[in-house]
Amino acid sequence: MNANLKTVIHSLTPIQSAVIRVMGSMGDSYAPFEAPTLALYAAALKQAGIVESDIKVEVPGVQQTLIALQEKNLVWKASRGVYAVEEHVIVDLLRADGLLEGL
Repeated sequence: MNANLKTVIHSLTPIQSAVIRVMGSMGDSYAPFEAPTLALYAAALKQAGIVESDIKVEVPGVQQTLIALQEKNLVWKASRGVYAVEEHVIVDLLRADGLLEGL
């Protein structure tokens, strides 16, 4: 199961990867659309090698990204604006691969 999850995680688009990494690093304090969180998405994209001039993180794009992550069963939505990583093992895998460092 972990191998399948790793495959899914490593096949995410850059913004999907950034959002789930930030979610994993913030835990229960994750607030998807607040300015500091948007800045963390941008930092995660920069860490992933995206050229700074190409990084545009906006609320509508984050909303679409969260929907895509829900469809991949990586994220669940508890209520309006409240999202969480589907299973803690996902955070463990992100941490083991060093994908939460610096966020």
